[in-house]
Amino acid sequence: MIEESIIEKAKEGDKQAFRTIFHYYEQKVFSTAYFIMKDRQHAEDVVQEVFLKVYLKIHKLQNNKVFEIWLYRITVNLCSSFFRKLNKFSTSSIDEKIMVEDFLISEKFSLPDNILIRKEFQEKVMEVVYSLPVKHRTVITLYYYNNMSIKEISNIMGCSEGTVKSRLFYGKKELKKAFDMEEEDKEDAIYEF
Repeated sequence: MIEESIIEKAKEGDKQAFRTIFHYYEQKVFSTAYFIMKDRQHAEDVVQEVFLKVYLKIHKLQNNKVFEIWLYRITVNLCSSFFRKLNKFSTSSIDEKIMVEDFLISEKFSLPDNILIRKEFQEKVMEVVYSLPVKHRTVITLYYYNNMSIKEISNIMGCSEGTVKSRLFYGKKELKKAFDMEEEDKEDAIYEF
């Protein structure tokens, strides 16, 4: 999390402080928007709108400690607004689904075979996540990719912690079901020979 003094300077109109905030959070906001929106261009549009809104409204933020929650609330709300405007889901190529290299390849998966296995696993996870309703997908994204607590997600989404837990449970159940079915398919394929 960024230092509160930088947030305070940005509230006072310091452009360098705002740039620091932007550079610190740009990729995180993009990743969140991308995983919710399923479309690179829409996610980039959301990022622009988020930081424009932050720039224009940061002076109204009363408690610097909640800056990050406020930022992600803006992100989630703008994603919802985009969905309403589009009134449909866009499809994206499988390459775009594998977007943030940080999520795909860590040092422990740096061998070519491991990279391929990791990439295939990531593709499968993202397919399942993208098939979830937007509210469930948003909770999964905030919880797993942004490492937020249930309480933080509750604040961002404006719903109860119980609702967040329920959506998280549903998302996990769908992921488990998808991977259990895949394992059964592999076992069936073994018996066919």
